Amino acid sequence: MATDTFKSRPTRILVGASVRQTQEVFDAYWLSLKALKPPRNCELSFAFVNDDPSLLWPANCAVLPAPTRPVDAEYAVDAVTHRWNVSTFEHLAKCKQLLLDYAISNQFDYIFLVDSDLLLDPGTLQSMYAVGQDVVNANFWTQWTPLDQPLPQCWLTHPYGLDGLGRRADEYLQALHKHQLVKVLGGGACVLIKVNKLKEGLRYHPRMQLPMEGMWQGEDRSFAVRCQQMHINQYVDAWPQIYH
Repeated sequence: MATDTFKSRPTRILVGASVRQTQEVFDAYWLSLKALKPPRNCELSFAFVNDDPSLLWPANCAVLPAPTRPVDAEYAVDAVTHRWNVSTFEHLAKCKQLLLDYAISNQFDYIFLVDSDLLLDPGTLQSMYAVGQDVVNANFWTQWTPLDQPLPQCWLTHPYGLDGLGRRADEYLQALHKHQLVKVLGGGACVLIKVNKLKEGLRYHPRMQLPMEGMWQGEDRSFAVRCQQMHINQYVDAWPQIYH
């Protein structure tokens, strides 16, 4: 007697970013994404928001048109640091929200947002997926200026404090150096999100009422505050090796 074998459908993960980048950097980034090892029984698709009309895009990905960039949106890179303003952050929030909406409408299970200036360890996504939480950031170390100490992009108190959630800053940094999994209050730039949380209202807010001073402005801050409002925990996975 013939027996039907039940096969569950693969878990669908959308990988992408809003991109405004040089062709050389984007090409290296794309090779890094293509080298990602999918978690078991998962399939990857790719989508980008085209925030730079000069780029040449790969054939096997979706390219979404970006909303009109505000004339006063600043994004400047020099030998010392990067500079943004509030208009830039609001524009980025709209771009990232396009990707979240695309993931919902195309019935993905997860979305993996990866900034286009990162190069990932091929096992990054496997490690983050294995954490099994609603929102998982991958840790990388970055410097605000060349003379600054490298610090993580995830924080324990808003807008960017490394003391909090029952840890001192030195304990938090030590845990990351030991590649431990840590609960955080916010992060970004390399984040895996369950789409069912997006359906419940998790999103990027272009105009959330946050303080205007210091580091409060930014699409990742608004996303982190929305997670907190919805009682969604964020974690940082310190195992992958990521170059920024």
